[in-house]
Amino acid sequence: MGLVDQELQLQIAEAVRAAGFDDLQEAHLAVFTYPLPDGVRPSDLARRMEMTPQATNYLIAQVETLGWNAVRPRAVTDVWCT
Repeated sequence: MGLVDQELQLQIAEAVRAAGFDDLQEAHLAVFTYPLPDGVRPSDLARRMEMTPQATNYLIAQVETLGWNAVRPRAVTDVWCT
C-alpha cells in the first residue's frame, strides 16, 4: 500500500503544480490532507501526519506564509485551511 500511496501523492503534487500552484511543495500538501470543518490543533495534525510537532509547526508556518491557511486562536490553537 505504501507504493500506491506514494504514487498517488506524487500525482496530486504534479496536478497541483500544473494548476499553477507552484509555490506549494509536496510536504506542504500534508497540511491539507487532514482538514476538519472546525480546524485541527497542530498537535493532532502532527499525530495524524505521523510527524513531530516541531516539523508540523514548521510546515504550518510555511503554508501560512504562502497564504494557504490561517492559524486562528481559540480556547486551543487550531489550524484552519482556507
